[in-house]
Amino acid sequence: MSIQDAIKHILVKRGMSEKLADDVILYMKADPANAPMQDRWQDDVKDYSEELLSILVTCPQNFGSIDEKNAKIWFRPLFVSTDAQAGL
Repeated sequence: MSIQDAIKHILVKRGMSEKLADDVILYMKADPANAPMQDRWQDDVKDYSEELLSILVTCPQNFGSIDEKNAKIWFRPLFVSTDAQAGL
């Protein structure tokens, strides 16, 4: 399973529609902060630590596509820790 597929799986498992998960991944891939991942999205997820996925899935900046469309969507808190939401 690729890193991109693993992230999509996590997003959908936590309540996102597949379409919204695809939008989030496109947003993540376009974000300059994720430039080091540019050639790694299709790498086998087994080659990377669980921490990498955790960072990508919980980093608030990666959810700009949700925040731009509907910041109050019901499942938003499932993706960002309380510390991240508080700006810590």
